[in-house]
Amino acid sequence: MKKNEIISRIYNILIKEYKIKENDLGVNIKLYDLNKWDSLKQLDLIMRLESDFGFQFAINENFDIETINDFVEIIFKNV
Repeated sequence: MKKNEIISRIYNILIKEYKIKENDLGVNIKLYDLNKWDSLKQLDLIMRLESDFGFQFAINENFDIETINDFVEIIFKNV
């Protein structure tokens, strides 16, 4: 799977499920800078991505995720 496909799928989830505006998204945007983003949304997104991409994030990876690109890199190396 290509990185741009991963980015597109993550963006779609953020837009549809979390009502994030597409203009607010960018691979290097820190998720906690998004409007009303918190640790519960972060955990929920991790679980959605695990389900969507069919793998589990390592526990130590969860603490290092700050940007959409962080998700992309982890997913890219695992699928």
